Amino acid sequence: MKQNKLDQVDFYKHIINSIEGSIYWKDLNGVYLGCNLYAAKMVGLAKPEDIIGKTDFDLFSREIANQYKKHDKHVITYETEISIEEQGVAVDGSILYQLSSKKPLYDSQGDLIGIIGNTINVTDRKKAQMLELENQRLYNEKEILAKGGKLLKDVLLLIEQYKIDELDKKNISRPLRESCYMEEIKLSRREKQILYYLAMGKSTKEIATIIGNLDSKIISYKTILSIINKKLYIKFDVISRGQLIERAIRMKMIPLII
Repeated sequence: MKQNKLDQVDFYKHIINSIEGSIYWKDLNGVYLGCNLYAAKMVGLAKPEDIIGKTDFDLFSREIANQYKKHDKHVITYETEISIEEQGVAVDGSILYQLSSKKPLYDSQGDLIGIIGNTINVTDRKKAQMLELENQRLYNEKEILAKGGKLLKDVLLLIEQYKIDELDKKNISRPLRESCYMEEIKLSRREKQILYYLAMGKSTKEIATIIGNLDSKIISYKTILSIINKKLYIKFDVISRGQLIERAIRMKMIPLII
């Protein structure tokens, strides 16, 4: 009969060690009482027995351990089950996104003795969701820029029409009218991009982010600031962004779309 009980225990161990997810249990002080093989491997231990007596502060960074401790304390204080997303760290140091279910652990007399938890790795799903949200953000941003480009085009057309009307009022002939426009300034692709987004009311940091996303590389806002101060200000002979935009509009130098 005793052998049958031992076989049953071994059978249960075999089951939980076959699960592709972490199963673990801790006492009221957060000390591990046991875990399955998957949980042990996730923290770099050779076998489940090696986790006994350890705490999260022995296995993880203080930040992550405090996160786990907070959630465990909630389960113990209110004797309630929770399902919550937690961050973890893989053995190779990469960040993991995990979905954890934790509930109170009772002994055979019904007394609360700790918590039992089940955690699954949802990193791939989380990254897919984050990528989808980022793609949606970029799509929305492009939509806004497209609408803004149309608005800017309408404004430039109104300004152009106003200039023509004013010249007509002064009876200035077409040849003289064309000479009233300043000579076009040569701009690089990057300078045209910056002028466009400045006219859209974007800040230096926003421009750096937008252009970086469009070119799929990191661009420092200091680089954008340097181009504005050391190139555009000099080329347009201005000392402020307001003057830069005003002169660029008068010279028809702001592209209608990027």
